Amino acid sequence: MSENLLNSPTDVARRSPLYRYHESRKAQFVGRSDSMVVNSYPEDEELGIEQAQSLAMFDLTGVARLGFKGVDTSNWLSNQDISLPERPNKACISREGLTVARLSDHEFLMLDPIGRENPKLQKLRNNWSINIGIRSYLLERADSHGCFALTGSHAAQVLSKVCAVDMRPHKFDQFNIAQTSVARVNAIVIRLDQGETLCYFILADLSMNEFLWDGLLDAMQEFDGKPMGVSTLSSLS
Repeated sequence: MSENLLNSPTDVARRSPLYRYHESRKAQFVGRSDSMVVNSYPEDEELGIEQAQSLAMFDLTGVARLGFKGVDTSNWLSNQDISLPERPNKACISREGLTVARLSDHEFLMLDPIGRENPKLQKLRNNWSINIGIRSYLLERADSHGCFALTGSHAAQVLSKVCAVDMRPHKFDQFNIAQTSVARVNAIVIRLDQGETLCYFILADLSMNEFLWDGLLDAMQEFDGKPMGVSTLSSLS
């Protein structure tokens, strides 16, 4: 897929609440449907993939994501040929490459890691709209939740400074989910490693994006962590 590079995040209808921060760092943006993500910062090439393997954070608020909630949800999603985790607080990867997170018996979150434009999400939205009468409700998680990714060998140490849940790799397995507080913000944390690199996706109320970003950046300073763009994140997987 060719990248739709943008001159400014204001070229699209949706943008991260952090877009002014990214602009101040001279970020290059890439379009994602009606939104955007940071493709790279000027220093990314010099830092290289080694930075992401040590400690980096990515603003993925522009990635596509949907939620569904209700007693008919698991049956309906199964009928849409979506693989589902067997129990709450677990995630899995569908055949189409979507991350499917089960938040409770009847609530699911689906996101497209790294912002790849997966047509399955739009197909689910369209199919849901014509299934009148099912006891399942569509939740536009792009409107309610921001999304960050925290990667690297020091990522769990950073989280230990701002979260009471032990997310060290030997305690918090791949595809585990914690619904907890991160830097005093209610958040959903999903362990979703990128290749051999430890990675946590962190979703929280969109209105708290700037507060959470600043809190995590502060916690990262001890380990010389850096914000980076999705071109680097993509190279990890």
